[in-house]
Amino acid sequence: MTLAVFLIPGFFGFHALGKFNYFHGVGTLLSRQLEGRGLAATVVELPTLPTSSIRRRAAQLALSLGAEGAREASDIVLVGHSVGGLDARLVATPDVRLLSSTDIESEVGRRLRSVVTIASPHYGTPVASFFNGLQGRNLLYLAARLSVSGPGRLLLTCGAHLFARGLKVGECLRARADLAQLHLAHLPRDIRRSSEGEFWQFFRAVAKDQGALLQLAPESMDLFNAAATDRPGVRYACVAAAAPAPPLGLRHARFRSVFTPLSMALYGLTYWLASRADAAYPYAAVTPEECERLAAALGRPCTPDLNDGMVPTLSQLWGELIHVAQADHLDLVGQFDGAGDPAYTGWLSSGSPFGQAEFEQLWSSVAEDIAQTVRAPERPTKGPPSLQPSLPEGAGG
Repeated sequence: MTLAVFLIPGFFGFHALGKFNYFHGVGTLLSRQLEGRGLAATVVELPTLPTSSIRRRAAQLALSLGAEGAREASDIVLVGHSVGGLDARLVATPDVRLLSSTDIESEVGRRLRSVVTIASPHYGTPVASFFNGLQGRNLLYLAARLSVSGPGRLLLTCGAHLFARGLKVGECLRARADLAQLHLAHLPRDIRRSSEGEFWQFFRAVAKDQGALLQLAPESMDLFNAAATDRPGVRYACVAAAAPAPPLGLRHARFRSVFTPLSMALYGLTYWLASRADAAYPYAAVTPEECERLAAALGRPCTPDLNDGMVPTLSQLWGELIHVAQADHLDLVGQFDGAGDPAYTGWLSSGSPFGQAEFEQLWSSVAEDIAQTVRAPERPTKGPPSLQPSLPEGAGG
């Protein structure tokens, strides 16, 4: 038996940019956890199209699976964070045709054992609805275009050099710079005015295609769920998370870098946006047992406004709930304060209590679910919490 586990990044995702890795420490930890359960698995982190439509991201996923030897594996597990979980669900959909030149989708389907989604917006997120507005789309488009134009590249390159010099001055005044600052000090080595390089390729991809923004709104995901059906015999499992609501949660956030105030402001905005549930398109209809488990893990009832700073918690449920974490959206993939190094700074200053112990517990739960699924004589399966979410009052016949 050869087991291959593929990690799929989410929205704005990448494999690596400079010294930053999307799944920070996940691959090594998951490999170790699986090995401890007697499974020799190949864990592969895949690239993606950062903001493209889910169909195009899923087509890229299929191409990557073909390139990474998915045909040779006897058992395949797809683990997707955020939108990456939707990519995995679409690739797993029976009879899906994403590529005309290959049958990799059916090849993967025959070997696919489970799809594990980590804080994925199965029922959409109001954050996407905001950026679908004229101002939000224009802001994202302007930022992306600026990054791929000649003057924009020059501005960012000069800014990177000035920032790196400022950090060197700061290091002279302090005994130690945090890890994020040390990484940023190397930006001038990675960012050039030339249009070549992984940074500019990333921003060109964002400027070219922002289709996922349209598709992640709750009303759009209603159509996606009708089309992306579960594959019989494949197990679907999910990890859900919720972070402290600002401003209470921000009181526990620590000032670890010069970016902390900006990160706190960003988190406050996205948390507020994600809490604005759309009554016309409700989230998963959870069971009493799931409600009890969510409330016990999160310390409060799981209401529609609860979220991880990006995705409503009730929107993250699809299949078997295998783990619940008090964490923000990016904590789950290793982007938290102190991840693997006391000086490492997370991307979102949410004030969540998520740390190394919680990180290991989360991925231990994922590894345990994979191990049980692969060893099962029959492939266990459970449908989504609600294939047909309850209709709003007055709708229907």
